[in-house]
Amino acid sequence: MTKSLLGRAFLLALALAFSSGCGNVAANTQAGQLAHIFTLTTSSPATYSNSNGALELMPSASLTFQTQAPGFLTISFAARGSVAPSGSQIIPIVFIECHIDGQACQPDTNTVEFLYPQFCCDTRSFHWVAQNVSAGSHTVDILWGMGNPTSAIVTNRSLIVETATP
Repeated sequence: MTKSLLGRAFLLALALAFSSGCGNVAANTQAGQLAHIFTLTTSSPATYSNSNGALELMPSASLTFQTQAPGFLTISFAARGSVAPSGSQIIPIVFIECHIDGQACQPDTNTVEFLYPQFCCDTRSFHWVAQNVSAGSHTVDILWGMGNPTSAIVTNRSLIVETATP
């Protein structure tokens, strides 16, 4: 094989490896028409200082809304934050979890890690998708906790829920 063909074969193998999902199940769902957008934003600071790192409801990060028809939800959360230094080589991590009506959001119901820098700040975001959501009243809650806990502060956060019908 020529160098050109070897290079193409390598790139193809690399593309296949990265598109395989790495063992995760990927769902490809197409929603129909966007029905509603619900938002919650605040710049007031919230401080996490639970020394055991347990998940708890983030202040001003709960949104109740009404859907008119069954369908899909996309949930987006973003926040600017920082963590207090640990005093060692261990970096504190902020865990974020989304709940819809008390149940963990998809993709796989695990927490999302927001690795905020020590001393200063940065912005992190994540999106969840919920399928087959019934019509009616629903509540989305954002919970947070810490690994290697010190304390964390978030400001300038937004929670956006979009509903779509199939």
